[in-house]
Amino acid sequence: MLREIYIIIRNVLVYLGVLGVALLIGLSAVQAGWGELGWIITALIFTIATSAFYKAIKNRNINDIHTAPHASHSPDLDHLIPAKGSSVKRRTAQELQENFKVGTHLFNGVRRIEVLGVKLHKLDRKARQIVAISFEGNTLSFEFNSGSRLEVRNPDKIYEVDTYTKILRADNIKFFWHANEDSKSMHSYVEYEVVGTSVNFNTNSELGRKFKQVHNIVPAVMMY
Repeated sequence: MLREIYIIIRNVLVYLGVLGVALLIGLSAVQAGWGELGWIITALIFTIATSAFYKAIKNRNINDIHTAPHASHSPDLDHLIPAKGSSVKRRTAQELQENFKVGTHLFNGVRRIEVLGVKLHKLDRKARQIVAISFEGNTLSFEFNSGSRLEVRNPDKIYEVDTYTKILRADNIKFFWHANEDSKSMHSYVEYEVVGTSVNFNTNSELGRKFKQVHNIVPAVMMY
């Protein structure tokens, strides 16, 4: 979070600096007798600087700064077993299912769903709560209030606290969502199959193709 704020402040200062230089160039050009041409050059620099600044801020995705304080992760530390008395609990898929059934699960509300670093919550911004957890065969499934579903095959090293659920590794992750809000059929999906350090991607949605680029292998799933 601090890094994101630093980058935004830096961009603002650079932008103001460029505007100051543009103004000085314009004034100098006018004093040199360039007349309107000087102000045209100044306006052009202003326009270019403003466009570059807007793109820089947009690419940082300011909304992503407001993440939960416990949402960060370290692949090295994730391999450790939580200390006795720690609020972070290591679970099995079966334990997650059973705890949810009896209401003793720790995490429920959802703001973000990330798979291999890909922000899949952008496919379904109405997913705000986990309404069911099931584990059948080797697949752990999370169902959300919006009707979307996350399926995780062979989940390994699951961590839970009241602010997030994290799955360190998985062989295959599939996210289903309603492409059409009026449709009850869940026919859109994105799928990530992890093979060593590579990831095979599959989708049946044109929108889903925009979520092909993964950013990390660990953790496989992060919900917070």
